[in-house]
Amino acid sequence: MKNKIIDWNNGNFSFQNVDIDALNRVYECICADFNFTPGRISFQLTSDEELWKINVKHLDHNTYTDVITFSYSTPQIVSGEIFISVDRAVENATMLNISPGDEILRYAVHGILHLCGLNDHSKVEREAMRMQEDLYLKKYNVFHVER
Repeated sequence: MKNKIIDWNNGNFSFQNVDIDALNRVYECICADFNFTPGRISFQLTSDEELWKINVKHLDHNTYTDVITFSYSTPQIVSGEIFISVDRAVENATMLNISPGDEILRYAVHGILHLCGLNDHSKVEREAMRMQEDLYLKKYNVFHVER
């Protein structure tokens, strides 16, 4: 790996199965595909309660959510903070019969895609976002295996 451009902060959670080098390569691919230069991204794993507080304070949304993305990007360089609810990931992973780590990884890719301009407000946007997530999660798996 050339440069570490991702800061991954587990907080009080013990998710060690995210391959940061592979995620970094996915981030670089996403930026290249969307014609951006990758800047620094900080990921924060947090609880439902903490993410709810962020949602209320900064977005004026009184709801629980799985991921919140704050962009600090410029027109050419992508950067930001991505907050991920471990509680949501565990609950959704149980319903989907996948590992919480895999769900957290999906949220991470989802946040990166938001930083590159994708939205998920409408049904069409959500479907497009899901397709992009799937594409880059496949790349992650390739990069992870290559190690």
